[in-house]
Amino acid sequence: LQPCCWIFFLKITISVLHYVVCFPALTEGYDGPLHESQHGNLVQIRRRKASGDLYWAYSGAYGPEHWVTSNADCGRTHQSPIDIIDHQANVGAEYQEIRLVGFDN
Repeated sequence: LQPCCWIFFLKITISVLHYVVCFPALTEGYDGPLHESQHGNLVQIRRRKASGDLYWAYSGAYGPEHWVTSNADCGRTHQSPIDIIDHQANVGAEYQEIRLVGFDN
């Protein structure tokens, strides 16, 4: 294949993998690992939910607008368990810089 075809194939593959890794709500109903690390690499490991367990997320079909179906207290006018109003939130300058430790090499 031409180099541009390989790039297109890789972009499609990455898009699909990103979708699978970033949406745990789609894995509901199965108990077991989604992916694991080998050779001690630090990789996020998610466990699939057992059926009947409550599930929630910050967006999509399980987002805040649907939390009331799991718990009536979550259907009120404030965010559960605290109400954070985005446009009124103040973040100090000291929290704006991220410093990674242990990545010297």
